[in-house]
Amino acid sequence: MSFSGKVVVVFGATGVVGSGATNAFLNEGATVIAVGRELKKLEGLKAKVEKNANLHLVTGDYSSEEVTKKLHEDIKATLAGKEIDHIVSSVGFLTTPPGAVTQSSLADLHSALAEGLPQLFLIAREFLPAIKNREGTTFTLVSGGFAYACPAPNFWTGTLKNAALNALTLGLVTELKDDKVRLNNLCIGVGVAPLDGDKNQFGWPSLNTKEIGKLFVSIAKGTKRGEIINVQKNEQVPELEKSLAAH
Repeated sequence: MSFSGKVVVVFGATGVVGSGATNAFLNEGATVIAVGRELKKLEGLKAKVEKNANLHLVTGDYSSEEVTKKLHEDIKATLAGKEIDHIVSSVGFLTTPPGAVTQSSLADLHSALAEGLPQLFLIAREFLPAIKNREGTTFTLVSGGFAYACPAPNFWTGTLKNAALNALTLGLVTELKDDKVRLNNLCIGVGVAPLDGDKNQFGWPSLNTKEIGKLFVSIAKGTKRGEIINVQKNEQVPELEKSLAAH
């Protein structure tokens, strides 16, 4: 499958996972709209990806209905009549741990749920209607392996947030079951290092995001729909890359 002429929008493109998806689709010849909140970070991404001729940078926010609609209009203007084929939404699945549950405040709970979940909700509500009735389109969400396990007492907000992202995925899967878009969730339970590094945000040796990025391409190439695709081990990634594309 060729991605030449295809348009991919990556939300959260300057994040560790989003940058890997951006890099992978560019390597496949796609036109990529990289969306981020800060132009400086987007320009940094442009300098790090392996191919940037088809990369377009769009700054924007998705913190309210109004700004998300404006972002959509800005992306349409950038595309100049072209339609979106694939969307990757990699926003808000990482979290800053507070204390343990009984040591946290109600504000900590509200803060955890305010980071990522509302933004993903707004992205899905604004952009899915534009692609859901077109053959060959995909919408891939991202969540983290903390959805299934809490590795330390102070990571409970990460477990809460990522479980909620998976729940939102299931709601969208049910809603879109008769539509043409293929919606999936890549649930990443391994450490991911940035494009120019070999350690994740906690300083642990990790798989480079270039390898994770290839999984988004495989999802777009394949036929899977309505699934939460779990990545739990580094050695699982190369085989998963092949099987997703062949499915």
